Amino acid sequence: MKEISSRTLTILVVAALAISVLSTLVSVKKMEGLMDVTGRLSSTDVGTVNLTVASNAFVNLTDNLIEFGTMQVMQQNWSEQLSTNGDFFVVRNDGSVRINVSIYGPDDLNLFPEGHGASNCGGTADDDKKCVFVRCNRTKKSGEVCPTDFVELGESTTPAWIINNLSVAGKGNISLNVTVPSNATAGVKEASMTVLAIAYS
Repeated sequence: MKEISSRTLTILVVAALAISVLSTLVSVKKMEGLMDVTGRLSSTDVGTVNLTVASNAFVNLTDNLIEFGTMQVMQQNWSEQLSTNGDFFVVRNDGSVRINVSIYGPDDLNLFPEGHGASNCGGTADDDKKCVFVRCNRTKKSGEVCPTDFVELGESTTPAWIINNLSVAGKGNISLNVTVPSNATAGVKEASMTVLAIAYS
């Protein structure tokens, strides 16, 4: 057997390396070709998302305090005239449907508990809600109905309707008109009222 000379061995090693490098380059080139996206191989489709938003009627009083300050007996005052911009109950529709908004007091409002004295406001002696009237002052969006006539503060069975068709995220103002009866005694007077929202239909 003939011995392979160093020169021949070197040539064989170089040739083997060259073939290996060349094979690697060819393989990479083929892979790049496979990875190319062509118009003939691409495709699109459409996905659909489906959900239902719950129907909720929810009203939020973002301003729930009206301060009339000091008043005299038989004096009448309007909350919208208390300052440059007035003072209101500010309602906001935080639900997911348009709503109708009403307001009412308890059967015994107890704003003027001393004999109730409501007869001085045009009501009966045990109904001081006759001393409190309410109305819508302002809404923000078209389509909302804001009656501007003052109406007597209602009861739970017959609330005073203030705003109709208040839009989602819509706002409105409720004004109050209060008369102090002639037999009212000195001191702080306070009463709570309930704002109700039902879905508009």
